[in-house]
Amino acid sequence: SVKYPQLTREGESLELICSATAKPSPDKVKWQRLEDDLPEHVVMSGDSLAFGNLNKTDNGTYRCEASNIVGSASADYTLFVY
Repeated sequence: SVKYPQLTREGESLELICSATAKPSPDKVKWQRLEDDLPEHVVMSGDSLAFGNLNKTDNGTYRCEASNIVGSASADYTLFVY
């Protein structure tokens, strides 16, 4: 699943966290933007995807994929900046 705040406004920051529970624990988390490339100002770190200074151009659907040696699972988050 993706953990996120309820409301996102232009100029604010946002951190999405890819939350996955598995045995063995996921050893890899990958983020992607489905319709486009990830914005240049986004920072990926471990299981998180951080946006500084949100803009309406950041709108879109973001997918996190967590994987281990057994398999993988993904979750989507649709970002709409107000």
